[in-house]
Amino acid sequence: MDITTVNNLHSGRDDWIINVRVVRLSNIYDNKNGTEQILIDLILLDEEGTPLHAIVRKNLISKLKPFLTEGEVITIQNMKISDANETYRSVNGTIKAILLLTIYITKMKNPSLKIPLHYFDFASPQILSERIGDNEMLTDVIGTLDALGEIEEKCIKGKDTKILKLEILTKLGDAKSN
Repeated sequence: MDITTVNNLHSGRDDWIINVRVVRLSNIYDNKNGTEQILIDLILLDEEGTPLHAIVRKNLISKLKPFLTEGEVITIQNMKISDANETYRSVNGTIKAILLLTIYITKMKNPSLKIPLHYFDFASPQILSERIGDNEMLTDVIGTLDALGEIEEKCIKGKDTKILKLEILTKLGDAKSN
């Protein structure tokens, strides 16, 4: 199997090989007790600058966590690609990677690949306005926190979820709420 790029990945296989940089790594904990780690959420970036959302499920965290460091360039072999059909996605794409028990990760010691250190997908104020109330994409916002609303409980996908409304002043001075 040859090394491929993110743009050439598609669902239905679990034997892909890619070279990527870990540009964001988030440890996700259970909301109920706050101490039990239930997921590692990753944004991976290939040499073409294409991002890929990836996850490590609870049962593999202890095995894979030592091989995943933000900023490192790695080769990942035997990952599953599935459709990205859930809400609150961290990158705008149609696929995500699931790191499985059969995965093989190698840290590249002196990578010759020119993969950027960071990934940003800047959105215009208009796009931010269009995303208000839309739970499909997560959006990082640069601005100044202007006001905090009350915490509301909503039922999302059958689960009670707490939502905090924010008002953020962007560089244009417009308040945007999430």
